[in-house]
Amino acid sequence: MEKQLIHKVCKLYYIDNLTQRTIGDRLGISRMKVSRLLYEARREGLVEIKLNFGSTEHAEIEGEIERRFAIRDCKVVPAYENTEQMLREMAVALADILDRFLADTTIVGVSWGTTLEGMAKHLKLKKKYDVKIIPIVGAVGLEGSGSYTNYVTRSFAEKIGGINYTINVPAVVNSKEEKAVMENVSSTQQIIDLAKRASLLLVGMSDATIASSLGKTGNFRQEEIDYLQDLGVIGNVNLVFINADGEHVDNRVEERIVRILTPEKMKKVKVRIGIAFGESKIGVITSALQGKWINVLVTDEETAKQVLRKEMAHEKGSADWN
Repeated sequence: MEKQLIHKVCKLYYIDNLTQRTIGDRLGISRMKVSRLLYEARREGLVEIKLNFGSTEHAEIEGEIERRFAIRDCKVVPAYENTEQMLREMAVALADILDRFLADTTIVGVSWGTTLEGMAKHLKLKKKYDVKIIPIVGAVGLEGSGSYTNYVTRSFAEKIGGINYTINVPAVVNSKEEKAVMENVSSTQQIIDLAKRASLLLVGMSDATIASSLGKTGNFRQEEIDYLQDLGVIGNVNLVFINADGEHVDNRVEERIVRILTPEKMKKVKVRIGIAFGESKIGVITSALQGKWINVLVTDEETAKQVLRKEMAHEKGSADWN
């Protein structure tokens, strides 16, 4: 992974003409480390007048997604038919990102879902960190299942280190009055206060269908899914419903959702890592990137290619309209 990091630093410095400080901020490393990596590249003969790296297809895809969506980082792994193998590869990519961005005292916000559960199961970091890991959505999913909010949060804490916090209220309640009560529970308020200081988020994404992980929670009726789709909703990021342009769509369904982070506060968190793959996720990944809900992406090769195709088609459509 160190060689990949040197490759990325050299590209940003020699080709994209970014300063060492800007590169450090973007990649979550110090300016001194950027300088050291540039020195190592020169010493090893990797850099002369041009980058001496053999360009790989994944590096090109990663760079193109970073450029088009102006995000901090993108990690693309090979597409495997075996989902478990893909999750292992994505966990390696996520570990590289976390080892760069994490530090002791970091507050990490974690969403829910089967992909995140798979990441936690296979995650191996270089060291343990003294961090606080909090849920950024109420309890959602089936209790006892791998996708359940508190299970996912606890699983990441076991691999990353530090302590994790348990959410004691459901993510989706019956009314906005019940939501107000749940958000004012003292233990929920403690997590909400911690979330205000979070500097890194791990979020899953889901399309807006009854067959999706969102629909399978049992918290949303078919008529509510139909209502969201009629409003133009194509998916959600941490239960924030967005349209094809990545815009947050106001809707009455969210009156029942217990928020740890409001949509506005989510966007202000420094590092927002989106983790998703598969044909059903292409639309919501593209929209989440367009809307700046995430600024780091971990996905597989085939999904990444489809996201790029979708974005290029969107750009062409906008140009034709203008």
